[in-house]
Amino acid sequence: MIPRRRAKLSGVAAPCLALWLGACSSVAPQPAIPASTPAAGAPLAQEERPNWVIIAPDSMRADRLGPLPDGSVPAPNLSRLAGEGVVFSNAFSQSGWTAPALASLLTGRYPTVLGFGTENNPNSSWSPGVRTVPEILTIYGYQTAAFWGDTMAGVNPAFSVGFGETFRSESAGLLPDQQDVKEWITHKAHAPFFLVVHNFDLRDQKIPPPPITGSKSFLDAYDNTVRRYDAEFLDLRQWLADAGFGDDTVLVVVSNHGLDFFGHGPGISHGTLYDSVLRVPLAIIDPRATVHGVNDTVVQGIDLAPTILARSGVPPEVAMDGHSLLPFLGGSGTYTAGDVYSQTNAQDRSVRTERYKLISCHGACCGTGVGVDPLQCTGPEEYRLYDLEADPAEVHDLARSEPDVLRTCAAKLDAWEARYAGQPSGPGQFAVSASQKKLLQDGGYWGLMFPGDPPAAVSP
Repeated sequence: MIPRRRAKLSGVAAPCLALWLGACSSVAPQPAIPASTPAAGAPLAQEERPNWVIIAPDSMRADRLGPLPDGSVPAPNLSRLAGEGVVFSNAFSQSGWTAPALASLLTGRYPTVLGFGTENNPNSSWSPGVRTVPEILTIYGYQTAAFWGDTMAGVNPAFSVGFGETFRSESAGLLPDQQDVKEWITHKAHAPFFLVVHNFDLRDQKIPPPPITGSKSFLDAYDNTVRRYDAEFLDLRQWLADAGFGDDTVLVVVSNHGLDFFGHGPGISHGTLYDSVLRVPLAIIDPRATVHGVNDTVVQGIDLAPTILARSGVPPEVAMDGHSLLPFLGGSGTYTAGDVYSQTNAQDRSVRTERYKLISCHGACCGTGVGVDPLQCTGPEEYRLYDLEADPAEVHDLARSEPDVLRTCAAKLDAWEARYAGQPSGPGQFAVSASQKKLLQDGGYWGLMFPGDPPAAVSP
């Protein structure tokens, strides 16, 4: 690559993470590159590790990557990705709310392993010792950066761990600030680089007053924002090609979670464990891939991290719970779809088998912490069971009519939980300013992060 001049970026330096790093630094030092770089993780033949641009709009529903039932196509550019890459039509998140879902994308680990939702981890950050993808890639010579919008990731300092630089902006749009992102790539990044861009606007729509069931005004606002994202995505792709990065950059489009539109209550909600929230868009556009199209295999958010390592020629992280998706792009090896385990917190969990979905909940069934959901538990624990073949919208609860299926699925959940019992929890609370608290409250996150509103969690 041609050497590039360095330029000052507008943005926020990576927050101080004294608990882990021991000192503040706006740019994390890069570990020494190993003398020999193993290539065991690279099924696709290549001489140079690729750049990565991960576009992760918050709350984008998977169905927006294709035509809607009325024939409209809110995202025509994203909808064409199957012709240039692989679109995974059955990708599922590990959580229905942002922090654990994003963390699983960045680590390849289940939220329960990361310590989310446990009473010893009220700040909802991952456990010490869990390595993030940017942290691993840095060891192998990558330059890493994250551009967080006005989001949960921008508030929680755990999401700066492993990144050389992080930036936060209140700008609207797919990119928190497109000019800063392009400037970073052009003037500051050296090849290879790993860049994550995340924003929040899709959920940040004005919700009409009740009654809002089937509200056309919200859906129109949502889809108009999707169209804006789609145009900005096309602009970024064209810019990468014009700047000479098109042939050696893998582009990923993924969301942390979707949204439920009036399917399980009279409003718009996330934080639940229904497929409308857990099913997310996932597309990988790799210029060296030999396979394109739509793939309907059930895959998971935890699969993205091992995929990135494998494609980058980096040895696999054996502790990761996910599996590389490179076989679907033309790489060697096989991928075996398994049950999908997700959770809202340590109590509310779900398992999605080939046919059934079981949701196990305590106190506030199905994750009612965000949005509107009238389904309340009647006891300390309650189950909801759905036949996904006959009832893909998850409307008819079979928990009482199919006790044998319930017991089988519940045993899967219990075995999954037992497998990760005793994992270390994350560090103690981090200080949250009054303005950050308001942001979390406005987004519906405060009750998930800080049950009981502990005063110690708030700084002046």
